Amino acid sequence: MARWKFQGTTKDQSGRILPSATISVYLAGTTTPASVYISVTSTTAVNSVTSSSTDATYAFYTDSFDYDHDQTFKIIITKPSYTSVTYDNLPHGEVVLGTYIISTAKTVTTYVKVPKGVVYAKSGSGSLTFNGPFEAGLYQVFSDFSAGDVTGLKESRPEWWAVNTIPGTTDLTTALQSAVTGGKEIILSNSYKHTTTISVPDDRVIKGLSPSVAIHSWGCNGLTITESTIAQGVEIAGFKMLSFSAAGAARPYTHKGIVAIGGPYLTNPLFYRINIHNIYFDGWDEASRFSDVWDSQINKNEFAYNHVGIMLAELTARTNINDNMFTVFGGTATTTACIKTERISYAPEGIRISGNHLYGSAYGVWITSLGTGYTITDNEAASTINAIYSAHNTALIIANNYYLASYGSGGTIHLVDRATPDDYAIVISNNFIINLSTGVGLCIGTRTQGTTVVGNSIRGGSVGTAISTGDTVKHNVIANNTLGGRIALTSDSAFNTIKGNILLSPSTITSPPNMGNIVINNVNVRKLTLENYRESISQYSSGGVPTTGTYNRGDIIINNLAASGQPSGWVCIKSGTFSAASEAGSVAAIDSETITGTADTSDFNVGDYIESTLGNAGYSPFVIKSIVVNTSITVWSPLWTGTGACTITTPDPLFAAMANLP
Repeated sequence: MARWKFQGTTKDQSGRILPSATISVYLAGTTTPASVYISVTSTTAVNSVTSSSTDATYAFYTDSFDYDHDQTFKIIITKPSYTSVTYDNLPHGEVVLGTYIISTAKTVTTYVKVPKGVVYAKSGSGSLTFNGPFEAGLYQVFSDFSAGDVTGLKESRPEWWAVNTIPGTTDLTTALQSAVTGGKEIILSNSYKHTTTISVPDDRVIKGLSPSVAIHSWGCNGLTITESTIAQGVEIAGFKMLSFSAAGAARPYTHKGIVAIGGPYLTNPLFYRINIHNIYFDGWDEASRFSDVWDSQINKNEFAYNHVGIMLAELTARTNINDNMFTVFGGTATTTACIKTERISYAPEGIRISGNHLYGSAYGVWITSLGTGYTITDNEAASTINAIYSAHNTALIIANNYYLASYGSGGTIHLVDRATPDDYAIVISNNFIINLSTGVGLCIGTRTQGTTVVGNSIRGGSVGTAISTGDTVKHNVIANNTLGGRIALTSDSAFNTIKGNILLSPSTITSPPNMGNIVINNVNVRKLTLENYRESISQYSSGGVPTTGTYNRGDIIINNLAASGQPSGWVCIKSGTFSAASEAGSVAAIDSETITGTADTSDFNVGDYIESTLGNAGYSPFVIKSIVVNTSITVWSPLWTGTGACTITTPDPLFAAMANLP
């Protein structure tokens, strides 16, 4: 409600002063009376004023809350017995500088331009809602208003609420919160200190005008997004976010930079469409934390001296993390991570991580607990423990990463042990993977299933292992990789396929016998040998079919004493183990792996094939996975035709003769 003062002297058509004349005010070019005031403090609008009875001077005031800053007016000067005089298209008069008191709630619909020296001050229950354009420079225009008392601004600046005397040192908490609450687009052009977390509502854009712009958070979190909807969303971009202790010490690693916590899922609304880009984060425990957030972007930011760069929690989904730079990390050295996920009741899913530079932390990408649908592509990483650490996740793609390195004793890529044997369904392809210490390139954890490792270049550390596995790893494919180190499968790894790999070191492929693994067409360049076998493929026999040992369907027995008219060898057509072992037991369910009540297990060995009097539902005999002496026998993936008491035996393998020699 700044006032413009219009003043003059009434004169007749001959130019002589005209005392006591009436000055009627209209909107320019119309006969619509205008609202004017007789003084700068008057609250009653009039349509006309009277000139002085002595010198014919007059004055009236127009209000910025009544009319746009560029509104023009028409005045008509009249007096009995005189011809009226009209002046049209007159602009506002001179603005009256000073403080204007706002004591009630006002809604402003005009185009307001506030010059330096005009300040709106709150009194009592005063508030301002702007439904039209608003302009001001980098100077204070609001005084004594609390955050939320001024709203509706299309654009806002913290400087409108307070003087930033010493940027980064003067506490601008209220001014910063007022700007974020009051405007849709918050413009930052300096450094701003705050001591209480700033709440960011829906439909906001917060942006810095230059790389030197910074928010200094003293003893508190930085920005907390309180709502972000599909229709609106929040964008934060183009400035630094620096964390300090309450006493002003840099890099305390105790607070969070940008926080967005929706949900919890099924109870409260999720958050959507959060876009964070071109932010520099420094000194945070978690530089950013998303929980129950969907359809969002974290792109082109720089994370330096943080404990965790990006934390994704709960059912965060359909979110992209692209083209970020992660450098030096602080905090607890063994738990730092560039990107980390966390499960409480649910787990993140549908996350794309691409084009990032992941350096300086213990973990490049740390995915924990039952997530699904991750795509990790085209990144570069060098970490002290694992470049990629995945614990209990499915439908994970790790592809086309051009440099994944670690300096730890574990795996550069580490797929962590599972508690249950559910499929992982993980694809690792076309990556360059290297361990620069004593660890391995790729560690496939216990009970991992359904993983494909293809087309990678993998080099192990000083232990000489490129790929290693945990216990009971099965149904995985390792193919067409170039390996600097051996492939080491544990003794009960089963039904894995290893083919077409090139080994660049003297090490070889370690595969346990009689476990259904296929190892074929692998080339060891240093040893100039072909690692080419399927279990006991191409075994030799001195003139007859074998009568001892364990054989898998497809094994070939070469008759090395064959004469003309005799078979050149035999093919195993049914898997089995030559043994007279037999024992009573019990099966609780048709898919139960454990046969209980086996009082004498001395005649059975891990890797033997067994059958049961319950029947095998048309499947081949099953392989023994483990034995608890004189208690139980566990087999791989059975399917029995019945349950209850049974007798288990070791069936003999069957062979078919190959063609006779001529």
